[in-house]
Amino acid sequence: MNPFTLNKTRLNARLAFLGLCALAAGPVASAAPVQEYPQLLIHNFGDKPPMPPAQIAALAKRDVIVLSPIFREDYASIAAIRKLNPRIRILAYTLSFQAGFDAAAWLSNEDEAALFRPTGKSWLVSAPIAKLSAPVAASDRVWKLDAANLAAKRELDEAVLLCEDELLRVVKIEGGQLTVRRGHGGTAVRAHPAGAPVTRVLQPKWATRVYRKRSANAEIVDINISDIAPAIGGKRPWELKADYLESCWKNPRWRQAFDGFFVDEGQVDIRNAPVDLDRDGVAEDTDAAQGALQRGLRALLHRIRERCGPEMLLVLNNTPDIIPDLNGRHREHFVDIGIKDASQDIVGRWNWAPHTWANGIEPLKAWAELGHKPPLLINSSQPGTWDDLRQMRLGLASSSLFNSIFQYRARSGDNRNWQHWFDEYAVDSSGSPTNSPAGLHWLGKPLGPAQQHLVRLASPDLLQNAEWQLALAKPALAEAQLAQKNAVRTVSISKTGVGEPSLVVLKAQSRSALQPGREYTFTFETRASTPRLIDFVILSAAGNANAAKVAVPLYVRADWERTVITCLNQSPRALPNWSLALELGRNSGDVEFRNVTCQEGTGEIGWTREFEGGLVVVNPTRRPQTIAVPAGFQKLAGKQDPKHNDGMPVKAPLLVPPTDAFLLKRISAPPRR
Repeated sequence: MNPFTLNKTRLNARLAFLGLCALAAGPVASAAPVQEYPQLLIHNFGDKPPMPPAQIAALAKRDVIVLSPIFREDYASIAAIRKLNPRIRILAYTLSFQAGFDAAAWLSNEDEAALFRPTGKSWLVSAPIAKLSAPVAASDRVWKLDAANLAAKRELDEAVLLCEDELLRVVKIEGGQLTVRRGHGGTAVRAHPAGAPVTRVLQPKWATRVYRKRSANAEIVDINISDIAPAIGGKRPWELKADYLESCWKNPRWRQAFDGFFVDEGQVDIRNAPVDLDRDGVAEDTDAAQGALQRGLRALLHRIRERCGPEMLLVLNNTPDIIPDLNGRHREHFVDIGIKDASQDIVGRWNWAPHTWANGIEPLKAWAELGHKPPLLINSSQPGTWDDLRQMRLGLASSSLFNSIFQYRARSGDNRNWQHWFDEYAVDSSGSPTNSPAGLHWLGKPLGPAQQHLVRLASPDLLQNAEWQLALAKPALAEAQLAQKNAVRTVSISKTGVGEPSLVVLKAQSRSALQPGREYTFTFETRASTPRLIDFVILSAAGNANAAKVAVPLYVRADWERTVITCLNQSPRALPNWSLALELGRNSGDVEFRNVTCQEGTGEIGWTREFEGGLVVVNPTRRPQTIAVPAGFQKLAGKQDPKHNDGMPVKAPLLVPPTDAFLLKRISAPPRR
């Protein structure tokens, strides 16, 4: 088997199923202006303003900063950062459908929460619990509910409740009685009659946990930004949120400080609780509620873009969707691939888990082409510790491969992350790490796209006699037809009603088993009349709704492109009756496939990209790989990991450890292009 390189192959992944991990990649064609790399991001939630000089200097060495609301009016510190780095882009942090209470909290956006209080209960997302079994006075802290076995409701521990227009914090649960803290979040304390409904306010668990470590009274609650929320004073909560952000942007002093907004919580998910968004006393169907909140989020983002203009930068965190009003998205847990603990790579949907290379890389291409310009594609790896240098290298190198901006932080909300600096962030002319801003962007401009290194396989095609079928996951708002002409299979999708088309799935049922511990390489070519993200899915058993599966996102362009995906079966048993499913998204139009094959063997080696000042080499697989690199490069003379970065010239094919990377310094003149 002879190794070879392929410049424009889009994806390379190692998936695992029934115990699986996923690793995939693909070069991104970005419309962003040519930039010098590496590009660095930092979320700074820090201490209270003003910032100390050391913090200002550290933040100024980044290319993009996200500042928490507590720094929104720390104009002096922001001006000092901009003086040190005039090219920096600074984004103001806000929450898409949450509001926070308690100005002492590290991330507080209590000013936003205050906007919604006059609208009463319509601004909260809450789930029914019970009714008051007896009236309560304004002074009562012990409430009796008519719910059976209330003590078993673990979700009520320290929960926020809503009764009419008053918010409460649960202090203790005993039988059918609750001890509560009254008038939470600044709401008015009042008497309530017997039979008054009590609902649990939905909250993001991560934010609640982090907030309460910093302030006992801090709280984050979900805002009803759905497009079916009752309008009070002629406006729904999402409109009030948009008005507030518009007022920030149109404040001249604020505009001098910030370049746009970083909007957190881009993944709306309330499917585990029955909620009444339109406040008619009846909980919506969970899918309908999910859709109403997602439409409200899109309306909010569109209003911000419409009111604030094209020059504003707008980034959403962790959204699985391509939204044209956004400059891009931020991916948390970017390439968080665990070697020591394989449980970090759990089976699941791509937009949440596994947090692997495939799920971080491929959507970048879609954002670069379909989002608002200029693209702003940013990633964060969060391993839990600062000393996982392998993961830091993998994230930084992968981001540089695909025109992205990267940060490494030990955990979400870390307020000391500005104190950490890594060897690969800045390098001097000798190849040694430096803290000097002069060593930033040492790789320089890219000399071309990333190159994928593959291996030819001669093993039989396991999909040669596969049975192909077409299905709609929800046969309601779309029709689809499958046609084949020569070697091309075409799926034609059309809407049949008002709303979002149903998910269309093209499935190939294999007649061959996947053997335990062996690798298999899938190869196929795709194009679409309407570019889209689709999911590549492997099902471990046919027709089993509970079958383990893994999904990798793929971006399909209008031109034919080749995709290569290498899979590792980590199951101790053979997998008969497995199937390849291609979930084609919800867009109308044609999606075409040709030359679809599955062969036993490893089809991948890794990725490289050459820059004016260096070379990036990435091995996203779980085995050591020997990757051919051109002459004229040396390893960095590292201090943090001198065994990896030993400063030696690279004179032969480079051995790259599993899920690791090298950022090499150029020691000879770059080739003329």
